Amino acid sequence: MLRYFKKIKKTTIESFIFYAIYSLTLSLFPLVYQKFLDNYNKGYSYLINLFFLIIVLLNLISEYFNRVWEWKLAKEIQLIIKGKLFDSFISQDKKTLMIRNLLIMSQLLIIM
Repeated sequence: MLRYFKKIKKTTIESFIFYAIYSLTLSLFPLVYQKFLDNYNKGYSYLINLFFLIIVLLNLISEYFNRVWEWKLAKEIQLIIKGKLFDSFISQDKKTLMIRNLLIMSQLLIIM
């Protein structure tokens, strides 16, 4: 399992970073809204609205990149597993491969 993780290490770390930013900005929504309501009459509303807008934009951008990296991570894992499966089929001799194919086809026919 460790050898698979080494191949997707960079993508996993990037995904965690964007997820952390997304979680942080999501957790700041109630705090900023509370500060907005508390300081509305003091004249800080424009500053707090700007800060709220920045948090919303950061949240949207980090969520987008988080989803992109999740897709990229799933694709890399799928390619690694398919590559390993293909390599295991190629390394087998013809007779063993044909027997396995017959067993798989017979199981599929039983299921149908």
